Amino acid sequence: FGRRVCMIGTSLLCLIGAVGSALAPSETFLVVCRIVTGIGMGGEYPLAASHCAENAQDSNNGGRNVGLLYLFGSGLGQLLCPVVVYILLCTGLPDDAVWRGGLSGGA
Repeated sequence: FGRRVCMIGTSLLCLIGAVGSALAPSETFLVVCRIVTGIGMGGEYPLAASHCAENAQDSNNGGRNVGLLYLFGSGLGQLLCPVVVYILLCTGLPDDAVWRGGLSGGA
């Protein structure tokens, strides 16, 4: 299919899973949506890494670009997630709104 079509498809899977997770009416639906999100992310990371490496201006910058992708894509996201949830908890929102708000951040 090509990398572009696959990246669009995996991005749509992530979006559908994240929106479905935030709007989940039941625990079972939430689990299914989180699995869909995981499948989308599982396809997105290798496609994005190869895209970053291949589109570097200089062949020596490909590895640096992939490193930055994983640093900001994984590392920064894992750092910000608990901060966002903490801020939502401090606002006094009900627990239901907090976890829905945290999951909708992925959309």
